[in-house]
Amino acid sequence: MVSKKKFPGKLLLNNNTHFEDKAQQIVKSIITKISPKLGNAITRFIPYFQMYEFEGLLFSQPDLLANSLGKPALAQEFTKIRNKFTSPEEINDSPQTSPSKRIEKLFVGYDKPNHPVLAAKDIGLATIRKECKLFDKWLKELEALAIKGGQTKR
Repeated sequence: MVSKKKFPGKLLLNNNTHFEDKAQQIVKSIITKISPKLGNAITRFIPYFQMYEFEGLLFSQPDLLANSLGKPALAQEFTKIRNKFTSPEEINDSPQTSPSKRIEKLFVGYDKPNHPVLAAKDIGLATIRKECKLFDKWLKELEALAIKGGQTKR
């Protein structure tokens, strides 16, 4: 794990900064840091910075998350968590309240490597993209490459 002091852009952020602005600042800082090493190839670098855990994306559809875990009764609790935030990508107040910690608190048998994959499959990419704007924006950039024949513009 890279320390906060060494991670590009991290020290420029504060807790009041909106998660989308945080992600944008970190991506900008990463690009600035690696540009000298990549030269013109930097135009082919299309980063995505997931602000918090992958499990946050799974709150795109709380009822399917609960069903995927085999715990449909948790749908209401997952929905309460989701409704506290404007986007599933924003779910994270501290290391103790990260998305996986929230799930583990409600479901003791949570298997971090396997359950998220099953839930993502059940929820589906279309739903996750609809609810998670940053993730969707990045995928659209990648998809546009196929249309443009692999050329990027910055």
